[in-house]
Amino acid sequence: MARFTDIASSDTRVKALLKALRQGTYHIDLDGLEREIDSLHLTRMVRSLKTEEVMQSFQKKFITAALQNQAFRSRLVEIKVKCFRVSAKLEEHIGVVRSYLGIKYPNGLSKYRTVAERKQAINSILEEPMTFLSKLELKDRELELIIKDLDAAAWSLKGIMEAMAYNKDNSTKF
Repeated sequence: MARFTDIASSDTRVKALLKALRQGTYHIDLDGLEREIDSLHLTRMVRSLKTEEVMQSFQKKFITAALQNQAFRSRLVEIKVKCFRVSAKLEEHIGVVRSYLGIKYPNGLSKYRTVAERKQAINSILEEPMTFLSKLELKDRELELIIKDLDAAAWSLKGIMEAMAYNKDNSTKF
């Protein structure tokens, strides 16, 4: 008699989930997104502002840096939302398939003595989508860190702009 994992891995619902993961609804090029995220984060103008440049062309440098910062933040939030939506749908789909396997194959699962063993057997079939789900969750946490850094940079730019405005109003030199 065939093993539960072999039979269940061939099930059409499991295959449909894997197909949606690899080339359909849940497919996201995480490597490509990682390259884009790194590029956005590393090329931010705010990271390379120098005191001399700021003092010489204050308005242009700061406006450019602030606009770029906001544009990058917006793109990162867009990526975060995309990952969130895929993650939510994938998590729901995994739950449905997990329940389905438990109902469809009670005889195959009866060979496993405990609930934990049965759950582990089902999870072994769903390992690929569950691993991808974990990667999406890690990507979300990474994006959150970078977005917080962008927000901190915006706050810093605002503080410097206020200081420069105060300096201009009081006509003092730095």
